[in-house]
Order: sequence, then C-alpha cells, then structure tokens
Amino acid sequence: SLLSIRDKIGARKRTTMKFTSNALCALSIGMSFVGADTDELLKLELPDDVIPIEDYVPLKDLPPVMLHEPQAMPCGNCTGHQKRSNHYEQKGEPTGRLLNSPTTPAGTASSASSPLVKLSINFEGVGDFQPMKGLYDSGGAVFDNFAIGLIDYDAGGSGWFANEPSKSTAMWFPNDGLGRDASFVRFTHRVKKVGFSYSSATALSRASIFLHSETTGVPKLVRIVDLKENFAGRNCTGDTYGIFCNWDEITIPALNNTYIGSIIFEGFEYCLDSDGCEDYYDPYDGGYYDDNYFEDGCCLESICSVMIDDLYYYVPEDAVEVGGIVSPVGGLAVDKVGGSGGDPHFLRWNQERRDSFHGECDLVLMTNKAFNNGQGLDVHLRTTIRHHYSYIESAAIIIGQSIVQFDVEHFTVAGMQHSYDDLPFSLSDGGHTFKIYKHIFVLSSGKEKKGVRFDLTDDSHIEIIFTRRFLNVNLQGGKDEFGSSKGMLGDFTTGEMVGRRGQKIDSFVDYGFEWQVTPEDPQLFAELRAPQLPNEKCRMPSVEKATSRQLRARESLLKEEADQACAGSKDFDLCVEDVLVTGELDLADVFF
Repeated sequence: SLLSIRDKIGARKRTTMKFTSNALCALSIGMSFVGADTDELLKLELPDDVIPIEDYVPLKDLPPVMLHEPQAMPCGNCTGHQKRSNHYEQKGEPTGRLLNSPTTPAGTASSASSPLVKLSINFEGVGDFQPMKGLYDSGGAVFDNFAIGLIDYDAGGSGWFANEPSKSTAMWFPNDGLGRDASFVRFTHRVKKVGFSYSSATALSRASIFLHSETTGVPKLVRIVDLKENFAGRNCTGDTYGIFCNWDEITIPALNNTYIGSIIFEGFEYCLDSDGCEDYYDPYDGGYYDDNYFEDGCCLESICSVMIDDLYYYVPEDAVEVGGIVSPVGGLAVDKVGGSGGDPHFLRWNQERRDSFHGECDLVLMTNKAFNNGQGLDVHLRTTIRHHYSYIESAAIIIGQSIVQFDVEHFTVAGMQHSYDDLPFSLSDGGHTFKIYKHIFVLSSGKEKKGVRFDLTDDSHIEIIFTRRFLNVNLQGGKDEFGSSKGMLGDFTTGEMVGRRGQKIDSFVDYGFEWQVTPEDPQLFAELRAPQLPNEKCRMPSVEKATSRQLRARESLLKEEADQACAGSKDFDLCVEDVLVTGELDLADVFF
C-alpha cells in the first residue's frame, strides 16, 4: 500500500493510518485539516509483511502534484454532496471529452500529411502483476514503473475482468504512490494518433487522460480527455469473477501539428456526504456498506484500476519497423514554430533567439504561394508606436480568397465584424474548411494564456494570444505546409534573413524595411493606414523616444519583478526590457 498527502496537516497534529492487510490497489487519500502550514508528519502503520515506501514523510519533501495543487477536501465534516474534480472544473472552466479544441476526426488525414503506419501492443505474454517497463520500451512506447500486466482470473491470474479485447491479458494503471492517481506511457517517436480499449471508469471515480506534446523538447499539456463511465460491477454475465467487463475503444488524434509525446492516466476521488455512502459497493471484496461504515460519514475512493487493452499508435511512414523496433530513418520531420509579439520581437524559423524591429507599418510575417496545393497563405502584421515602445495592433490572414483580420476586441471576416464570443467559426474557401476557435495555451512555464487558434490543416495552425492591447502571433507547422515560405520569419529550413529577390540580409532592421507591405502584396487590412509604400517607409521611433526607452528600462521600479518573471527565458534581456518599457508584467509570459 502506498500513501501520499495531498493537502495540509493541521498544526501540532500527528495523524496515523493503520493498514491491516495488503490491498489490491494502491491507495491515494486526499485529506485537509484546518490549521497552519507545518512540517508535521504522517505516520504509517503497516503489516509486517509490507515494506513501506517511507515510514515518515515530511510534508515539505513531498513531490509536487503532477499538474495542479489540490483543493481542500473537508471530508471530516461533509455537508451536502461535495466532490473533488479536476483543476479545470475547479477554476470554473468547462470540462469535457476535449479540453482545448475540436480536432480532425480519427482516420482523417490531410492531403499534406505523411501516410501513417499503425503499430499495436496487445500485452499478451506479460506475466501477472509484472511490470511493463522494459518489455516494450524498444517498440516506440515507454512505460513507467507502475504500469503492470494483469491476467484474467479465469486464466489463472488476478484480474477480475471479462470480455477483454485480447485473449487474457490487460494492462493495469495503478496509483503511482506520489500523490497522483496516474501512470503514463511515453511515445519515443512522432505519434500522430493513439488508441486503446479501456475498462473501469465509474460514476463516483472518474478517469481522465492527459496528453502531452514534446515537439520542442519540453512536455506541454495539450489536451485532457475524460473517459465515460463503463464500470459494470456485479452485472457482468457469463463470468463469475468478472466485474470489469465493459470495454470502450477510444482513438485520440494528435492536436494538429503537435504529436503525442506521452499520455497520463489520472483518476479523481470524490468526497460524499453520508447519503452518498448509502449502499456503497466495493468491487474488490464484493461487499455493500452504508454510511455507518465510514468515519465521519464520509466516503473516499480512488480509481485504482484503469485497465487498457489493445494499445495502438500511428507513426509517419518515414519511420520503419526493423525487427519489431520502430527506428527513425534520416530523422523524423519536426514541426517548427515561428512568430512575433511583445515590443515587437520576431522568432524566425529554426532560431532560438528573437530579433527586434520597432518600426510602425504593415509587415509581411509570412507569404507562401504554394500553401495547401497552391491555395496560398499570407500573414500580415500591423505595428503601432505608442509612447516609447511599439506593439502588434492587428493581424490579417488570407487563405485563397478569404481574409480574416484579428484585433484585440473583435475579428473581421469578409468585412463583417464578429465578437470573440461568436467562436467557434468555420471558414470555407476552395473546397476546404478552416476552423477558428477560442483556445487556452499552456506555456512552457506552466502558465495559461487565452487566445484564438486558427487551424489551417491537420498539421499547421496559427495562434493569436492576447496580452492586454498586445497581440502575439505564432505559426506552427512542417515543411509540407511552410517549406517555401518567405517573410519576416525567414527561410523555413535555416531561418536566414532572405529578401524578396532571394538576397541575404544581415541587419534585422533592414530586414523589416525589406518586408514592409508593398502595393504588389495583397492588401489584407480592412482600412489603409499610413505609412504605406510607395509613399512612406516604416516609421521608426524618434531619438527622443529611444532615449526615453533606455532611461525607463534602467530606472524602472519594476526591475526586480521583471527579472523574476523573465528568469529562464533565452531572451532574458528582451523580456525584461519589454516589461520595463511597457509597464506590463504579463508580457513576460510570451517569452516562454
């Protein structure tokens, strides 16, 4: 049995939990006591034949919860049906099968996507209660230490399940013993879809899947998928010892151009009042209990038996199977990120650091005439000087013949303004449908930013992130989508500054002037605004404003906060400068 602490132990209190027998499932209990933060201990009393992880666990030494800090769960005095749900629900944000956005239906492929190869694991041959780790690690999927195999009781094992998709073995995700009802599978190659059959989600103890992408080398939460209830209890037929007999298949595509670097299975405990514990059924001992069985009239349970079978995943065709091992050939294609934001800074393709252009004008962020089989794509920015800094005021995008303009307060399609409350919005052009919808972006720092996502293809999209009056515009995609693009983001392969005629440019300021919108470029913004070529080049900050900018950066009282907010950014100096000259501490977020 494993025990973890999810909240605070009250001041000057010592809590003891006694385990009288080894349990089938690893138990995770969330507790909350009224009191101040202390380093008090939780004492575990275990049977002699059970080796504890730690006899005494100092609270300050506990590892952080995987994705969020738990909320107080006052089970010592339950009033009403109080339940603990996931952190998105606690924040008041809607939960559902998909957290972030609509996605391409399973089985649908973009014309620009590489063909996919399906690989599968049915877990047959894994011993009962034997760890998965090491058995499949060379097949493109890596399992953690807590993922183990279970063989059906009818076949001589310990599993109380029936109707499993494969012959007799399933994989069991127990609690990991660190305060997280979770276990994970990490895919070592660029997986575009993953699927499996699962059993045991219950109404009282919901299970969810957290998907992470690691395209940039840093795990990033991209989606949460809740598993619907399918626990059968003692209602299984034809199998005396089967209580997990319902299996549902789920297929999860990667979130457009990101790939699934890992999936985390997490269950959530519910705290119920005494009424909620009436006729409570425990699947492990087959008994029914009422509220008198539970101390303080409160019932705690954890979903300690998320079982899956027939795991399958899709990798691009440029990964080949050799002797059962998936190996990359010539390196797998990696999606790239380019974009702009702040005062304004530009992250070119294949570059780690940003360059700055503080001029006021309309700029070609990217142009690609070959996009989507010749449909074409252009992205323009409108920058504005304000006091001693400049920023991106608007962004305009054209695909084929359709133009969309994004401003802080609204977006415009075909000359008609729309509120962001009108999203999601579908745009059709040339037989293709493009979707625009609200999106919560999880930054590498772990912070969340609200914005808009514009899906171009299955494997490319544009992100518009709002920070007060500032727009941050990012593009993400692969060579198939953006390989021949030009503009402020540079050459897609190298990130080099290449002019309109293919010439190399050394100065980024000169590069900005090179990519000012010309009369030959498509005119995307609803209204013309000076400066416009051929009459006037980009307006640059005056000497007085530049001097004021430098003095403000040196003298600002925000310096200490800016240093802290920007710590860890590769563009630390630019980040700090933006915060100081604008007075907007939130601008630090866009550098992560």
